[in-house]
Amino acid sequence: MSEYRTIAILVFRIFRGKYHFYLVRRAINVPAVPSTWTPIGSVITAQDFRVAEELEKKYGDISDNMADKVTVLRLLLERDLIHDTELQSSVPLFTEVRQKILKMDPAYVTTFFSSMIPWGRQKAYLNEDILDCYYYLYIVPTSSIFRKGKLSQYSEYISSSDIVLEERSWWFKSSKLVKKYNKIEGLFDPIVMTFISKLYHEKKKIVDVARELDKETIDTQIIKLGLLPKILKFETPAPTRTPFDLCNIYVVGNERQYIIDPGSTTSKAITVLEKYIEENLDKIDGILLTSHLVDHCNQALQLKEKYDIPLYASEETAKELVDEGFVFNSHLKKGMKIFLGTYEPLGIRKWELEVVELPGYTKGHLGYYDPRGVLFSGSLLHKGIVSSIGSYDNAYSDFISSLKKISKYNLKYALSGHRDIISDVKQAINFNLKNLKMNEGFIIRLLKEGKSTLDELINAVLRNSDLEWRDSAVNIVLTILSKLTKESKIKKRGEDYFCVNSTN
Repeated sequence: MSEYRTIAILVFRIFRGKYHFYLVRRAINVPAVPSTWTPIGSVITAQDFRVAEELEKKYGDISDNMADKVTVLRLLLERDLIHDTELQSSVPLFTEVRQKILKMDPAYVTTFFSSMIPWGRQKAYLNEDILDCYYYLYIVPTSSIFRKGKLSQYSEYISSSDIVLEERSWWFKSSKLVKKYNKIEGLFDPIVMTFISKLYHEKKKIVDVARELDKETIDTQIIKLGLLPKILKFETPAPTRTPFDLCNIYVVGNERQYIIDPGSTTSKAITVLEKYIEENLDKIDGILLTSHLVDHCNQALQLKEKYDIPLYASEETAKELVDEGFVFNSHLKKGMKIFLGTYEPLGIRKWELEVVELPGYTKGHLGYYDPRGVLFSGSLLHKGIVSSIGSYDNAYSDFISSLKKISKYNLKYALSGHRDIISDVKQAINFNLKNLKMNEGFIIRLLKEGKSTLDELINAVLRNSDLEWRDSAVNIVLTILSKLTKESKIKKRGEDYFCVNSTN
């Protein structure tokens, strides 16, 4: 599986008093994002980031999201949508787009960037690829600076080296799309249809509609995992810090369905999930928690009370939440099975989740194993980063044991409480084990060099590892220090730590 950060751009203009949008048809055998007709789109590349950095050095910080907007500018240039005879004569069009952008008049680039408005984000799971797509609206400026640069009426661009390049493009009138909406809904990217329909019916300014939709898409998204039928993912803002500022709520099952880890900043953020519950209430049998952490459960009580849905967790998790008013229907223990109905593709008449005890971040942390080779891993594993460890006694050894436990399962995917699907679970497990072992040795070396305070150790670890956030580094350093102290490899004097054989 490959994961791509993609940019999609909807080009807008007013022509003869009518709204027009520039839409494209994807090339043959190239996955769409996600329908037949879509905005112009492409993967954001390392070159785009380099151009953004060079522009910032040359002109200053002229725009937010510069790399995204450089990608949009590159798309229009690559497809020969912007015609400028002076630029075309000085720089070959398809050979070096980077040079062409850097030779542009700064006023032109600034005007172009200021005409770009974010209007949503969407994830698509297509075949073996994950496309994390950020949408932008480009309003064709009327500024005199654009007199030389004109948008063409039609383009054709085919490439086998990229996954989201289009074959043909045309202008579409918004009125035409809306009038035929029921007949052609499946042909157009849903986010495009929502945008155009909202603009056409509510008669709002195009900028206001774009910003309104951008806010809505940040709240909640429902994502059907094409690779994993019968699993829905709701990505919502979380009441925690980066990289855990988005949390994943899952719904799994067929005739019987369960909600896993409903956590988000506010009840407003889960309105899409609530709508799904209301439409499928007869199928939903319960809410499953992996832990008591706020970003995994803070909407669970509301959902339980509002829809009378049973709530389940481990006994340790239930104890942590009793003072918050949580009432659990029963406690889950390792080896318990949770009935989901049938799953015909595997010939499973009794499809069940298995409860797996996975302490390490919290004492009562649970995972849920789907026999299709899927683990709902909660806070145990996260794609691309070292997972955090709890601060309780034995958290370090519990975490290591849990990683080794799941390595014995034949896992194809791990569905984390945050970030994206983990498709190479063994690699993620080894990544964590390797980094923890590395940090353990690194801390011993630092202590031998005379660094003894907790702050010194944490700051050193943050500079020399892949950890992305300080709070988790604190817990990891503390648990490693606790482990080394129990093993008598180090000792603590006051607030400082020293190696046992240290002369300091």
